[in-house]
Formats: sequence, structure tokens, C-alpha cells
Amino acid sequence: MKRTIAKQAKKFSSLLNASKISQGKRKVDFVVDGYRELLYIRQHKKAMSQYPEYERYINSLFTRAENAALDLVGINWEGKIILRDSPHGPRLKFQVAVSVDGPREVVINNFKFHPYYDSVDVILGDEPQKITPHQSYIKEFLIVIDRSLLEGKITDSLEFSVEIDYGKIPLLFTTSLPIWQAPDLQIKLEPDFYFVKPFPKVNIDKVVSNLNLKVIINKPYNYSGLAEIIFKTPVGMYAGAYNKEIQLDKSSLTETITIPFTISNLFELGTQFETVQLLVDNKVVAADSGKIRIASCKIPDTRKIGFLPDETGLLEDILTMTDAAYRPLTDRTLVKGDLDAYDVIIIGSNSFKRYPSFTYLKDRFEKYLRQGGSIVIFPQDEDWPSSSIPVSFAPTGEVVDKTDLTNRIKEARILSKPYSISDKNLLSAFYKKKIVKPAGIAPAERVFVTNTGATLRSVSRLGDGQIIYCGFPLLKMISNLDIEAIHLFANILNY
Repeated sequence: MKRTIAKQAKKFSSLLNASKISQGKRKVDFVVDGYRELLYIRQHKKAMSQYPEYERYINSLFTRAENAALDLVGINWEGKIILRDSPHGPRLKFQVAVSVDGPREVVINNFKFHPYYDSVDVILGDEPQKITPHQSYIKEFLIVIDRSLLEGKITDSLEFSVEIDYGKIPLLFTTSLPIWQAPDLQIKLEPDFYFVKPFPKVNIDKVVSNLNLKVIINKPYNYSGLAEIIFKTPVGMYAGAYNKEIQLDKSSLTETITIPFTISNLFELGTQFETVQLLVDNKVVAADSGKIRIASCKIPDTRKIGFLPDETGLLEDILTMTDAAYRPLTDRTLVKGDLDAYDVIIIGSNSFKRYPSFTYLKDRFEKYLRQGGSIVIFPQDEDWPSSSIPVSFAPTGEVVDKTDLTNRIKEARILSKPYSISDKNLLSAFYKKKIVKPAGIAPAERVFVTNTGATLRSVSRLGDGQIIYCGFPLLKMISNLDIEAIHLFANILNY
């Protein structure tokens, strides 16, 4: 890559130097050809992303070369955006005028509208247009757009561009117009995923489940004003009563609103989506979306779970969607509390880093396990304290896909009760390389292993209890509403 960039840089430099001693069309061609070499240099994304100083330098050089090329080519460009109200709603027009004063003809490849609310650009016009020297081209385009989309928070909400070829080298011109300066507010669904248990089949549309989620608004400390919240749900999901208008006051950074909702028999299977919007002055200033599906995750309410929260908070979010009784554990509880009060203790990913006494819990955990308790360990970093649990446990990291994973115990109970787990479906999430956290564990019944022999899922038995390790990114998979991951989570906590 370095050799390639050096070669292109040398060519760029030679062409620009040659233009200094040339005149007329030959001078223009040298500058434009040099500009093309700089385009190639900018396409080395890896080099640009790894070295910020280099990226800033190339971008600065590119701007200077582009300005020189445009000046010599002699393209005059004017774009005008006209926005007017009408009895039928807002009307948006884009007027463009292009003239050529340079030594050769140019070709207008296309005009584009770049909507901030969509990743797909809208191409305006039909065919390329040739403009010969000392000629002009004028065109007007009518854009159909919903009013609410004209009121987004993007600084340059309306952006148009025209791509013009000089020879075979594309030159890009843009015109943009700020629509409305939105306040710096953010809104987020917490959590942004949700699974609800299946309900009995009945012959009428009967509401059978009452749930709620939280909406969190983040705001500047000194901002105040009235805001409106709009919650949009899929078919079969109904929002209950909540404060649709909220007064945002100074001296606070967040506001939290609870939205109750119900699910009925009209709710369709598979993943559905809900959205929440925040409006100020009847304009959308922020929005967020979440996903929801029906998925069984049977954990009886008699199951007492103590947990050490993971870094992301996903573990607690997921436990709230089950019927299990759960409680976060403190460092004092781990040292002095009655661990026998819990059927299962879950150690969330890297939670040990926030527990000063974790390194000294080996004897406490061993006693708990031998009396019939279960410890579930989710993926951990390599700095895991080796003396914390009564088995040899050394986590590591690997990048794998489904071809690198092997199930060594096809009939393992952890894969069959209360839910039968399909290897094919579970590993479908690994259609491309993903980071996992396998470990060296002994003693252990190893269920899933990687090609290196490291353990991804295992059961280590001590007395009447066991340690279950899961190195899969299970919580992340559940946050994507992977049905097999949800079922495996239930199997682990019921084991």
C-alpha cells in the first residue's frame, strides 16, 4: 500500500509541476489529471483511517487541488433551493444553472438529492447532458417531500449535488440549505429491545399482557422548554397512558418517562419495531427505534437469582423480561451475605473489576457450589483473577465463524431442557467472523469448543452444584432478539 501511494503521489506531484510551465488546454489537463491521482490516493481507506494526521493533510491537499481544477476547467455553477408553503403542503424546488468558460466540453452525469433521512440518494434528471464551451444549462426540479421530513435536526437538511465530468474525471458541486436549527436533545428507548412470553391462543382479540418500557431524554443542563413525545407501535401492540407533553426544566440533564404497553393476539410473530419521537414546536428533534418479539423464556418465579451486573447492563435488562426473582449483589454480600439464598449467581462480563473482594472468594464460592448452588459465568477478559473460583479458569479471545465451532456433546441437557437448541440455528449468527471469549477450564464437561481446543460452553461439577461457562456473546445475541439465544439463556438458568 505504501509503494502504491508513493507512486501515485509522485505522479500527482509531477503533473502539478508540469502545469506550472504549461498554457491553455494542456495546463488544464495536467491539473485535472493530477487531481485524479489525488482521488486515487484518497481511496486508500485503511491508511486514511489509521493515521488521522495523514488524513487531514490529504483532505487539505485535495481541497486545494479541487479548487485549482474547477477554476481552470471554467465551470460556473449556481444551485438554488426554493421552499414555499402551498394549500397542498410544502413545495420544494431545486434550480440549477451550469455554464462552461473553459477550453473543452463537459458532461453533467447526474443531479442528486441527498435526503438526510435515507441512505439512498435520489437521482434527478434522465440522461447525461453535454455542455460545450461558452454555453449554459438551466434546469428546475420539483421535489415531493413530507413536511415532517423538512424539520429534522441535521444542520444541512436539504442537500443537492451535481456531478460533472471533465474528460473522464468527475467533479462534484453541492448546495445545501439549513431547514431548522433543532435544540440539542436526544431520546432513547431503554431497553431498545424487548421479548415477551407467548400468550394462550384465544378466538378474540384479547389483551393478555401488560408491560412497560422507559424513555430517557438527554438535554443540556441549561435548556428548558415544552416537548412532546409520540410513541408509535406495530400492529397488536398498544401504548397505555403516559405524559405526551413534558416540561423540560433547567438544572437537569435527563428526564425519564415510563410508557406502559400491552400485547394482544393481533401481534405478529417475528421481530417488530416501535419508534419514539421527540418534538419541539411541532418539529421532530430526536427519535429512536426499538425492536420487540414474542419469545418463550421459561424461568420460574421461584428461581432466586443473584447477579453481578455486566459492563453493558444487558444482563439486568434481560432478567426484567423473565419471571425470575433477581437481585444485584454488592461486594459486602459476596463477602458476608448468605449466598445460599440464591439458586443461581450470575457473573456478568468483566463485573469482577468493580468488586474489590472478588479475588478472595474462592472458598466462599466452593462452599456455595458444594451445597447445590450454580454459578453462571459470561464472557470475561484475560485479566480474570485466577484465584477467584474453585476451578482452573483462563479466558482468552478468538475470532471465529460457525465452521470453527464444534459441539462435542450433542445430547447435552443444557441444550435440550426446557428448550431444544438447534446447533444450526444457534450458530447462524456466526455466518461471518465474530469475537468470542473461550477459556481453558478444568475440570469441565466441554460442550462447545473452538478449533484451537478452547472451551466456549461447559459445565464444571462440584459437589451438588456446578459452574456453567458461556463464552458466546449471548447477551448481545439476545439484544438482537435471537430466539435460540433467548432459549439457551433459559436453559442455563434452569440447569
